[in-house]
Amino acid sequence: MAENTNNKDEHIVTWASLCHFSALLGAVWWIPIGNAWIPCGQIIAPFAVWVMKRKISPFVDLAGRQSLNFQFTLTAIGTIIGYLLGGFIAFVALWAIALFDLFCIIRGGVKSSEGKLYSYPIPTIPLLKTSKLWEDLSLKANKGLNIL
Repeated sequence: MAENTNNKDEHIVTWASLCHFSALLGAVWWIPIGNAWIPCGQIIAPFAVWVMKRKISPFVDLAGRQSLNFQFTLTAIGTIIGYLLGGFIAFVALWAIALFDLFCIIRGGVKSSEGKLYSYPIPTIPLLKTSKLWEDLSLKANKGLNIL
């Protein structure tokens, strides 16, 4: 029986980590909007994973919601910076955002694969509500209960 539970937990952490790691598709999946190319894989891929697997566990649901909120926020910030600043300053700022995003994606994916809660290091646009899920899972974790 314990082996069955372990397999289920591995399944859950795999999907939760994919909610984060799938955002790496933003590096290769872009669409043209006006005179610019906007990355979209960092939103579409986590959305697809989240929609397909969010009901298997609150842990996966939270990981997907957090990933989507973070990617939406950084995409909005990057788009605004790209359109408002232009030139070398925008180039440097967009690369800094991309590297920060890469770091956070990897960190979120690794933490989730370890079965740990991960909170992105900046406030995000709350497109999908996470506070109740975070509160419930944090309470369970603090009590030493399985959050998967």
